[in-house]
This record gives sequence, structure tokens and C-alpha cells, in this order.
Amino acid sequence: MKIAKKLYIVVLSAAMVLSVGSLTVYANNYTDTAFDFTFPPQSYNSQYTNARTKTDSTSSYMKLRNLSQSNVAFYAEVVHFDYSSFSKTWVYKFDSGDLHRGRYLLNYAFEDYGHTRVRIEADRAVSPNLGFTADGVWSPDSI
Repeated sequence: MKIAKKLYIVVLSAAMVLSVGSLTVYANNYTDTAFDFTFPPQSYNSQYTNARTKTDSTSSYMKLRNLSQSNVAFYAEVVHFDYSSFSKTWVYKFDSGDLHRGRYLLNYAFEDYGHTRVRIEADRAVSPNLGFTADGVWSPDSI
């Protein structure tokens, strides 16, 4: 009986180890990537990050590290890689009060498309007479 019990424990332990080894772990795409926006004077052109893959329904993340002037601001929203909006959109204003503060940007990318590529669109929120730059980091998913 003792041998059967030991064999049972060995087989059960082996099955547990093998089952854990076969589990697939999906990590979301939350690593930060740098962005750099330039808003020239007399221009209303949107600025964009590079597109990245969105793997889950979490918010995107953006942290503003530098603004070239303290009296400027821009609006940001998460858009599809082809620059189109999702079925629901949220727009966030970034100014000097947001420096070094991470913000979570709601979006419907995953709800609309599942795994897809997204980018951040930025538009000036101040007079076109002011030219300025902004930089920081972002990620399509968050923890």
C-alpha cells in the first residue's frame, strides 16, 4: 500500500508540474515608448505617436515629461492605427500641471477591434501663434 501511495503522489505531482508549464500567460503591452510632438506656429496639424499593438481592454497610459513653454497645452486621444476614432472617444487636456504625472486614457480600441494597433493623436489647445514642443512616454495598455 505504501508503494501505491508514493506512486500516486509522484504521478499527481508530475501532472501538476506539467499542467502549470502548459499555461499560456498573456502579458499586456504596458512598456513605455517615448513620444515627441512639435506644434509649429500657425499650424493646426495633428501630431501622432507611432502605432503600437493593444492587447487588452485596459486604458492606455501617457506621461508628459517636458513642455517647451509653461503657457501651452494640447489635447490627446487614443485613435486607431489608421488615424480613425473608435466607437467611443475620450479627449484629455495636457498642460504644465500634468508634467511628470502619468494619466490613464480610456479608449474602446479592444472593445471595437480586439487585438489591434493604436496611436495617440495630439492637437494644440492654444493659439496657433504659439509654437511649442512636448515629449514624454506612453503605452497602449496599462497595468
